[in-house]
Amino acid sequence: MMPVEPLCSWARNMSYADLARSTLKGYERIMARFAGHQEGRGRDVLAATESDLVAFKKVRTLLQERPIGASAWGKESGLLHQFFGFAVDEGHLPQRPARAAARGRHALTPRVKGRFTDEGDRRGDVVRQQVRAARGRGR
Repeated sequence: MMPVEPLCSWARNMSYADLARSTLKGYERIMARFAGHQEGRGRDVLAATESDLVAFKKVRTLLQERPIGASAWGKESGLLHQFFGFAVDEGHLPQRPARAAARGRHALTPRVKGRFTDEGDRRGDVVRQQVRAARGRGR
């Protein structure tokens, strides 16, 4: 079951940000979707672990019938990150469920599409070789 707090406090806090009604409705849908995911795992939103977040990301970006793209996931992940920051700031959680990794990345951070495909890797290798060669000649 979705906890009343801190979701209500967070939503009230977001309403003070003077956001468009449609934006707030979108945020509400995202949080309700995550709460439903957590409920399906037998947990509430505040009991989320890093593995819960990774599983949610996998469902949203890969497993559902129509997976969302990197841009939509970026919006959702940013909102979840913001919510957990609020929960920490307000004392509902001791820390965010996702550990911070290198360069500020965390389990929710979207990956850049196209750079990690086989074709992209081959092109990337060629470009890196060309840049190295140009730097060597320019010295």
